[in-house]
Amino acid sequence: MDRSTTSARAEPVKLQCPKCRTLTANNHPAFPLCSNRECTEYLPKCRYCSFYDSEMVECTNQRIQRMMGDTSGRVVIRDVDAYIECPEHSSTIVFNPVEQARKLVRYVTRIALTVVVVCGLAYGGYWVDAKIQTRDNRPPGVFLVTLAPDQVEVESEFTIRFSLQNLTDADTGELQLRLSERLFEWFELLEMNPMPRDMFTRGGGRYFVLSSVPGNSEMLVVMKFKPTQTGSHHCKVTVFSSEEVIYAEREFWIDVI
Repeated sequence: MDRSTTSARAEPVKLQCPKCRTLTANNHPAFPLCSNRECTEYLPKCRYCSFYDSEMVECTNQRIQRMMGDTSGRVVIRDVDAYIECPEHSSTIVFNPVEQARKLVRYVTRIALTVVVVCGLAYGGYWVDAKIQTRDNRPPGVFLVTLAPDQVEVESEFTIRFSLQNLTDADTGELQLRLSERLFEWFELLEMNPMPRDMFTRGGGRYFVLSSVPGNSEMLVVMKFKPTQTGSHHCKVTVFSSEEVIYAEREFWIDVI
């Protein structure tokens, strides 16, 4: 049988949001976000992947280790809640009715002992969500994925990839990619693809003006650098709209040896 036919007939996989328990199929229009409009949790997080080692906070997938690992092969996850579309993601939140029934039985037998704890967690979860929403009041739909090595050698060229993912139906309009000006003291910029429409510096940052990302599509920005000095360098990237509204921010470290 043709592989495409098999894929087309494959049953959609349902994921259960760890935050609100809503079921979202992977063919739902809202996916990869939770289909509950009051939640919109990003479901393919590293946190929800079977390859995520919570003790070491690193990825154990061998293919990812070969592509992105440091000199020892380790891939330390800097942000387990980042919006990353990883081809090796293996979800731990796939809905299993049988397993859910077992969990329900275990829960009912202990409900008298856990009701106070559950109420406490519900209150705590509400407080955390409210705090995040207040701090992170930004337009939805445009996510930034950063792929950068954890460790590089001085004078050895390397690349950083920024994936700008538009999950809405509308075009983003002109975007601005901001990097700290200090980053260019540590790393010499050799190449950038695609080339920015404009570039300027302001307030300790270097801004690269990029073209619009069409609805439901992605722009991959690749920057090639060469480290000029050893040390552990903190990097921050921010994506702005043309009205200078923050769409997304990511922070990461690069060790130069």
